[in-house]
Amino acid sequence: MEKRPLLIVFLSLFLSVLILEIARLSGMYGALLLSFFLMLLVLLVLKKSYRIFLFIFLPFFLSFMILNTFKTDLKEVETSLVARVIHIRGNSFLVDRVKTQSGIGTWKKVNGRIRIVFDGDEYKKKNFVNIGTWIFAKGILKKTRQYPFFTVYVNSSDIRSYGFAPYFDDFSTEVLYRLGRLRKNYEDFIRENSSNWDIISAVIFGTAPGYENKNLLLNSGIYHLFVVSGLHVNLLMYIIYFLTGFISTNFRIRCLMSMTFITLYSLTIGYSFPAIRAMLMINLILFFKLLDYPQDKFNVLGLCGILIFLLDPLSVLSASFQMSFASTFIFMMVFDKKPENLLESSKATFNASISLIPLTILYFGNVYPLSTILSSLLLPTTIIPMILGGIMGFIFQSVKLNFLSVIFIKGVEPFANFIKLLTQLLLKVPLVSLKVPENLRIALFYLTLSLAIFWLSSLRRIFLKQSGQIP
Repeated sequence: MEKRPLLIVFLSLFLSVLILEIARLSGMYGALLLSFFLMLLVLLVLKKSYRIFLFIFLPFFLSFMILNTFKTDLKEVETSLVARVIHIRGNSFLVDRVKTQSGIGTWKKVNGRIRIVFDGDEYKKKNFVNIGTWIFAKGILKKTRQYPFFTVYVNSSDIRSYGFAPYFDDFSTEVLYRLGRLRKNYEDFIRENSSNWDIISAVIFGTAPGYENKNLLLNSGIYHLFVVSGLHVNLLMYIIYFLTGFISTNFRIRCLMSMTFITLYSLTIGYSFPAIRAMLMINLILFFKLLDYPQDKFNVLGLCGILIFLLDPLSVLSASFQMSFASTFIFMMVFDKKPENLLESSKATFNASISLIPLTILYFGNVYPLSTILSSLLLPTTIIPMILGGIMGFIFQSVKLNFLSVIFIKGVEPFANFIKLLTQLLLKVPLVSLKVPENLRIALFYLTLSLAIFWLSSLRRIFLKQSGQIP
């Protein structure tokens, strides 16, 4: 930790968010108990006073800033709004640059983001809405317990989209809109050439599958595999780096091309924290390599967290944000190198899944006993081939080589059929999903958190011994 100040600052922020969540779910006594637990852990690990200051006092300062500086005074009433779509998932949109109007009052700018949830056929709605689209909606505004903490529930007939709005548009909106159209065209292309188009699209872009498949994936505990993460961005980077090798052997050119394409791909995904984290982290690592300025990977992770916090302070209260950074931190803490084969990849996935059980209990109140094993087996054998084939199809379809794109889509089809069959079989298996009683959630969180820390520390010692770093 000696040369990782950015990681220390970011961990301070992360711990403060955890304290806030416990305070919200279990009251002040639960928050104080967690604070004491974390402070004791910090005092045992860190010795110098400036670190203790960062870990103890900075979190509460950041918590105060989050709660008071960035809170909004929206009320739960019927409201109209104009906003820009920045993420689409199933029957909901995440929007920014929001202006709301209640009754016949004046339009008011909202500092933050809002989720719009509509009824009706979700995929029919996506035919006229894509990332970068301006929409007008009218519905009931409700406060929610999860990020972005405000949701507008609307009827299907109360949404209007405007693909081009000169008064509102700027360069960033134009880029988002064009990338959104590119993504929609590929999703339509997949729909025309595959019976499992929703599963394939979910693997590539993180969109929610159709209602039936979504329930199958949720109940089987593998829904998290259909979220765009660092795996997608890493695979795209290797693909672009390999393809540009046919054009140039210059390392800098190949790195710059890789950085450009993974940035554009992340923008097509929309405002997804795992995708943004992965894009920022890989771009920063490549950027420091181009400058021939080696940087500690933990510092890079901390810098990514700080940048996203500056972009959207309330994002640190999102379960998606926390689980994405926690899984990455756990992987880097336990293993100092990337997996070299399928067995190592399965082990890494297994350990990361085990370590995230406390956050799964805290935020979702469910335990999936088979999820860890299934994730370890499916990720290297099924999900990675689907991502590779889907991304290659996206690249070829974007440059109008549709016949090559069809080949890759057809190659992905058997994997999608296998996942659908597997999820249907899992529904017949008992204890696939266990609901945690509300009164036991916090207690189980502390118990599993303690076990996860013990598990990770043991793995770390085993790894250091095997690599010869400790006797």
